Amino acid sequence: MKKLFFFFLLFLIASMTIVTIPHNVSAESQLDILVRITEHTKQYIKNDMNKMGNISNEIQQLYDKGLKEIDLLTDAAENEDAVSAKQHFHAAMTTFKKIRIAISGLESETVPLQTSTIQIQTIKKYEWNIKKLKDVSLKLNADINFDSIDGLMNLAKKNLTEGNIGQNQQTLDKIADKGRNIQKLLYDLSQEGKFDRAKQFAIEYTKNVNKLIESAKKMDLSDTVGKLENSKTIIIHANTTNQIVNQHKIIIILKYKIEQANYLQQAKLLQLKSVISSLENQAKILADQVTEDNAAKYFLKNIFYLIDEAKKDLKNSPESVPGKITEIKNLLIKTERLINNSS
Repeated sequence: MKKLFFFFLLFLIASMTIVTIPHNVSAESQLDILVRITEHTKQYIKNDMNKMGNISNEIQQLYDKGLKEIDLLTDAAENEDAVSAKQHFHAAMTTFKKIRIAISGLESETVPLQTSTIQIQTIKKYEWNIKKLKDVSLKLNADINFDSIDGLMNLAKKNLTEGNIGQNQQTLDKIADKGRNIQKLLYDLSQEGKFDRAKQFAIEYTKNVNKLIESAKKMDLSDTVGKLENSKTIIIHANTTNQIVNQHKIIIILKYKIEQANYLQQAKLLQLKSVISSLENQAKILADQVTEDNAAKYFLKNIFYLIDEAKKDLKNSPESVPGKITEIKNLLIKTERLINNSS
């Protein structure tokens, strides 16, 4: 309708232009305006015809007639024949108006068909969506009643079969609204279930956190201990899934730090163990060299005692081992001097 109104408005403006054509020199420019109006209208009509695709012979014949009238109008304008130009202008515009009316009729006929096709696709999509909602409802044990939305779906199919396109759109809107409500309800239920599972996991997971705290305490990682204790408290009192997930991420990072610290500690213990073993071998060699030197024997006795204590401390208090190793080294030096002096 908007296109048709625009066309009539253009025709009215052109008609007003014709009325004002004087019989003097300015008539030439006025006639050129009529030519431009018809050319513009021709292009306008041609675009509409192209959009329609298949055009009837009647419309094509009208269009050819309009083109012929434009040619005659152009010739009349070039010859400054205002009377003839007016006649051909009216003939061209009247022909194009008939084409526009015919095209408008065809467009109005295709609208119900297009709407019907769209509704068929919509119903298929809604059927698939409702099936998915029913599957989710079954998994969640939601016990949702789908009778209402199923009834609306049956009504939509009936309306479509009977050609009640306008009425059917209201039914489809109701289906969409009920579908959204069911989807929201299922989402809320799934979130509640997700939190319950996360909370149960968190309670079980705190046992692992306690082990990490003990490990951190043994390695004197006071800062890590504090952070683990804080995460544990937040998890126990969490009221959202996000809180649990965020603290779990923090705990994983802290666990990695503990593992790193433990690796470094184990490497240091292996190094201390290797040093103690080497010192013990030196002490055994010196013990084989001792004869009657009581002082050397006394030192060696202390050395072997300290070696045994250092071995025990590797498990219980490794921080005291470096001090004992230094003391063992000093005693070995004194023992070796005594043995060398007595030989």
